[in-house]
Amino acid sequence: MDIEWPSYTTENPCFWEHEWDCHGSCSNFSQQNYFQKTLDLHKRYDIAAALAAKGIQPSETPVSRSDFLDALEADFGVRPLLYCQGGGGKDYINEIFMCFTQDLKAVNCEKVCRTQPCEPRGAQQCNDELIYKLGPVASKAERPCSNNFRQCHEKSGTCKRGNQLGLNMSA
Repeated sequence: MDIEWPSYTTENPCFWEHEWDCHGSCSNFSQQNYFQKTLDLHKRYDIAAALAAKGIQPSETPVSRSDFLDALEADFGVRPLLYCQGGGGKDYINEIFMCFTQDLKAVNCEKVCRTQPCEPRGAQQCNDELIYKLGPVASKAERPCSNNFRQCHEKSGTCKRGNQLGLNMSA
């Protein structure tokens, strides 16, 4: 999991503990099966391949939010949520948030977010033009695990709020 699902915010074990406690514990799977199935979903929902199939490649050239979402929906059959981070007057994609039922069937996040909030910690909605740029992903092991991070954020699709799971499936 260090290679396939590293944290970019804190130490990996802390991140995985948070993912299990806040998202996986209501999945009806054992912890080991939950993480394996999540890794399987990451392979099944290959974001980079879906975008490339529609001619969207990582670059500094802005792409429309609707084109980006349409490309993912065309491949996956559901519409994820996008969250961005601003920098230098540009919106960079920070997270691609996909939603699943407890039995891991993909569903439109907009449907889920009508019944429970779906907003990752510190996220902001993307503007109409965004930058899709891949960088190296490595664990931020130098950032210790904080109690704030360990807590389940009420707007992140947690188990305590219903039977839908939100998973960060960032490319």
